[in-house]
Amino acid sequence: MKLNVLLILLMGTALAACNAGGGTSAPALPTVVLGDGNASSPASPQGFSGGVTASGVVVPAQEVQMASTLAGRVATVSVAVGDQVQAGQVLVTLAGSEKLAADVEAANLELLNARQALKDLQDTAALVTAQAQLAVAQAQDALEKTQRELRNAQYPAGQGLVDAVADAKLALDNAQANLQLANVDPNVSAYNTAVFVTNWYRSRWEEAKAKYDASNSAPDLKEAMDEAWDAYQSKLNDQLALQLRISIDQANLADAAAKAQEKYDTAIANLDAAQKGPDATKLALAQGKVAVAAAVLADAQARYAIVQTGPDPDQLALAQARVTTAEAHWAAAKSALADLELRAPFSGTVTELRIHVSEWVSPGQPVLLLSDLEHLRVGTTDLSERDVPKIKIGQPVTVSIKALNQEAPGHVSDIAPLADTLGGDVVYKTTIALEALPAGLRAGMSVEVQFATGQ
Repeated sequence: MKLNVLLILLMGTALAACNAGGGTSAPALPTVVLGDGNASSPASPQGFSGGVTASGVVVPAQEVQMASTLAGRVATVSVAVGDQVQAGQVLVTLAGSEKLAADVEAANLELLNARQALKDLQDTAALVTAQAQLAVAQAQDALEKTQRELRNAQYPAGQGLVDAVADAKLALDNAQANLQLANVDPNVSAYNTAVFVTNWYRSRWEEAKAKYDASNSAPDLKEAMDEAWDAYQSKLNDQLALQLRISIDQANLADAAAKAQEKYDTAIANLDAAQKGPDATKLALAQGKVAVAAAVLADAQARYAIVQTGPDPDQLALAQARVTTAEAHWAAAKSALADLELRAPFSGTVTELRIHVSEWVSPGQPVLLLSDLEHLRVGTTDLSERDVPKIKIGQPVTVSIKALNQEAPGHVSDIAPLADTLGGDVVYKTTIALEALPAGLRAGMSVEVQFATGQ
């Protein structure tokens, strides 16, 4: 009698555990040892003789306790307990999407800029190479010029200064000769002729004026006097214009001669100074210019060596790293924005809801339970370690559903690799896939599973 009471109590406890917790798996039912020490098993379901029997419970094919990865205020709750949802459907959102959306846009802009910078670096590689090659040529030319200046500073009394004196002397002689020739220039002869002609026309005018004055202003003599005056003025203008041209030419020639004399004097002075030896200041300056030009050339050559086969490796690596970093920031910003939304990972039914709009949630805080109630299976709770070696994947079983007083065929779809303990016993959970779901079957119903190990 005491044994029967104990059995009833244990079974009642197991059933209560199966129905508690809103569809979660019930604790396993321990194996009851009878007075003779042999484990008892319920009577085998019809169609099997012998075999292994275990208790179990109907469970959803999938079930997930959903929680937010962020802390925040609940902005929307789009479902209620019992609602069926589709995979990917938004169930709950947290506030703060505006700022995170702006972060996504900023990260996307930086990513676009980084990719464009990388593309520009790659697209302009040929131009950069050409510019680097030109820089080498220009640096080489500059070095050669400074080297010539250095040689001149080291050997100041060179042939160049002697030649400069000779050239300046020749230019001076030519300028002085031109100045002397100006005195016998045809313009001078023409000017002398113009003076003679002007004086003759002046004498004609003076004679006409004297006759006019003696005639007491006779009209015909007045006209002759005026004509003589006009002719005289015309010749005088020609004389003055020629005189001005001669004066300008002589001034230019004199200026050219003076400048030639100055250049000649400078060339003589330079030669005299050079013959005294190098100027220390000029020599040091020339040496410094050569050193700078050589360094510039070396730098240009090194730069050309880097880019002649493509973009600068350091700049390319930096541009690629910028793109990688921008992609990571963009992905992180998108992930942070997505974390404000709890989306269904699979199609199922909301079986628990633990939050409301405007409530505050913490990271990891469970907010709802999503269960796949369309696809149910059976999980055993007390298959002992002595019986599990007899069980194989795919092995047929018969499931007795107590609440429905029905039996349903199935097969073993999974055997737990690790054991659990139940009342001091070692048990292994097995999962049973049903061939068809009986009408009225619900998660949490208790069952008996008969494993077919022989007829």
